Parts: sequence; structure tokens; C-alpha cells
Amino acid sequence: MTYDVIIIGAGPAGLTAAIYTGRNRLKTLVLSKDLGGQAAVAGEVGNFPGIAKITGAELVRLMYEQATSLNFVEAKIGAGYSIVSLARGQDGYNITTQDGNKYGGQTVIITAGRDPKKLNIPGEKEFIGRGVSYCATCDAPFFKNRTVAVVGGGNSASKAADMLSRYATKIYVLTIDEDLGGETVILEKIKSLDKITVVPFAHATQILNDKAKVTGIEYRDGKTGETQQVKVDGVLVEIGSVPNTQHFGGLVKLNQWNEIEIDNKNSSKMPGLFAAGDVTSILGKQIVIAAGEGAKAAMAVSEYLTTQKNKIDAK
Repeated sequence: MTYDVIIIGAGPAGLTAAIYTGRNRLKTLVLSKDLGGQAAVAGEVGNFPGIAKITGAELVRLMYEQATSLNFVEAKIGAGYSIVSLARGQDGYNITTQDGNKYGGQTVIITAGRDPKKLNIPGEKEFIGRGVSYCATCDAPFFKNRTVAVVGGGNSASKAADMLSRYATKIYVLTIDEDLGGETVILEKIKSLDKITVVPFAHATQILNDKAKVTGIEYRDGKTGETQQVKVDGVLVEIGSVPNTQHFGGLVKLNQWNEIEIDNKNSSKMPGLFAAGDVTSILGKQIVIAAGEGAKAAMAVSEYLTTQKNKIDAK
């Protein structure tokens, strides 16, 4: 079977796109290694319009149920549906998944998202969404009146500390370098706040917990080699993220951060190949922005397919 559109990824961008393509009666297939991506591990989301407070997992579930309730939408979610290759075919695009199956689509929307870089230390994986976060914009309000550690030494870490300063009572910024990097204005603000302490040469080694919650963070001093511990209620990891563009080869144009470059209709450099959400070069890696971009991409797909049909009918 050849689908009208195959959507790679089942996060907010992909699921919103599926809602739109399904409502437009386009035969749609969603392929994804997981449901929700980074949005699914957000502890609570408080900035999605119309919903005062909801967990990331619940928001994604509602999107998924809405999309798959449409007769024209089919979804295959699981490790076996990870994308191995995407290639241009005679009548569109061919996709091979991890389980060896092949799928064809007249058009494709890449909404593969991005993965945050992990510390890969004990206690991190177990407490994602329960004290360990990778999104200051998403989760800073939930650290109100708490003590938090930010792990990272660049611009994203300094911005995270700045954002947390509006809510947390105490913030430790652990950087492996001698100084914290970032924009001058933000760094000056950080230096002026007593509630923020920058810990240099700090290599995080373990997130401490009592099996129910995060209780602290352990780090090794890069100069002395000594191990230190700081009591905190949460850990915000800000060491960067990586867009999932490794399987799209020369079909898309990537910027210096390996994000897919798109035009104002979410089109890549290839006809019929679109992209949306955090995997692209758009400003703002937010759930609401990804959802909006998914809607735009779906509308562009509908326009593209209509144009192609009109060309065929005119012959």
C-alpha cells in the first residue's frame, strides 16, 4: 500500500499533523520508535493553551487518541518502527523500519524530534520526569521554593539558571569548566543573585535519591579529584540536545546544528518531503510550537497533493 503521507515521529508535531491529514481524508501512517518523544517525559505542562496543567504523557496520549480515532490514520509505535532508511522512489518515498518492513508514501513529514544529551550517570534515567528534567522552560515553575542543580556550562545552562531564579530558592550550577558561559547580560544577572552558586570543575557522577525522590547530586572536583555532594530537590540537565536527522541522508539540507532547514511551508529541498517540530531549524523547541508546525506541515501536504493531482488531471 502507498499512503498519501507517512509521518515519521509521534510527538506533538507528528500527532498534530496526523490529526490534520486525517481530517482531510488523507491516508496517513505514523511511524515512531516511541510515543511522545521528549514531551512524554515532561513532568507537568502548564503553558499549553486551554489546559492549565497536565503531564506531558497525558497530553501526548490525548493527541494520540484524537489522531487514531480518525478512520484515515494508522499508527505503528514501538522500537521495531524506528526508521532505518528514507529514500526517494518513483512515486514518492520509501521507508524501511528496524523490523525490516517497507512502507511507501506519496509524501513524508519528518517530525523525528531531538534527544537531549544525557549524563549517563546512576539515578538519572530512573528519575526522568520525577525530579530530573531536560527542559527549563517546561519545568522551571515546578521547582518553586526548592533547591535545584543545573548541570551544564554553556548558554542553555545559564539561561536555565536565570529562568529557575524566578522560582527556586537556591540554584547550584555545575560546570566542568572554570567559568559559566553564556550571554553577557544573563551572566551579569547570575553573578548578582545570591541564590545562584556556580560550581566550577564539577563533573556530575551520581543523582542521589531515597527511591521516591531526588535528594541530591554527587560530583567529582576536576582539579582536586575529591567527591562532593550537594542536597537538591531536582536536577536540570542542560548539556545540549541532538536532532534525529541521521537517517535522512542527502534528502534534506541541514544547518550547522544538524537541524533540517525548511521554508515557510515546512518543505525541505525535496518535493513532497516536509518537516516540522524540534527536528527543524525553527525558533523555539516547545510543545505548542511543535504542534503548530505540525499543523502547518499537514496543510502544506494537502496543498501539494492537490496540486499534483491537478497536474495529472490536466494531462
